[in-house]
Amino acid sequence: MEYKYSLEKSSKKYICPLCEKRRFVRYINTLNNEYFDDIFGRCDRETNCGYHKKPSNNNDIYIQSTPIKIEIPTYHKAELVTNSNKKYEANSFTLFLSNYFSENDICKTIAKYNIGTSKYWKGATIFWQIDSLNNIHAGKVILFDKYTGKRIKVPYPHINWVHKIIKLKDFSLQQCLFGLQLTKKNLQKPLAIVEAEKTAIIMSLLLPDYIT
Repeated sequence: MEYKYSLEKSSKKYICPLCEKRRFVRYINTLNNEYFDDIFGRCDRETNCGYHKKPSNNNDIYIQSTPIKIEIPTYHKAELVTNSNKKYEANSFTLFLSNYFSENDICKTIAKYNIGTSKYWKGATIFWQIDSLNNIHAGKVILFDKYTGKRIKVPYPHINWVHKIIKLKDFSLQQCLFGLQLTKKNLQKPLAIVEAEKTAIIMSLLLPDYIT
């Protein structure tokens, strides 16, 4: 069977409808080489996003302006964040930071970003995604090597979400930028956007005049 749509094969990338990163590959109509509506495609951030929406494979395949189902986001309770703000002596990421930065600077950064510790994997870190209204969108759990600061990927990538770990039913994950809560109090500082939470924290220690 010959499919009437395919992912674009060029290196061109678009803004993903879910994570809003420029890592989105769109579907094209192979009959006329025109794009489907911009909700159809696949984000190549499979671990951090995973968005993938295919066009309908039928006679009416050229679909434009298909309505998007708007889901109300689910937020975590504040006590989850508070309860995770401990055991930094066993947190592999904060131990890595201690090789390069002072204890005082690390403590300030931990408090600023609400960095948490998870027992899901020994020494794992929780990066809470909190928006400018203090809504807690997500908790990303990652295990790092305490010496190199690199993510543990063997025998599998050690990355998960708090809502999956504690098995919250019907949780609607709608991510926000990590550190977004900082923009509310620091309107005079320039904003620097980076891809990873680890990078944001390290850059905030190196360049404190920026919000990262």
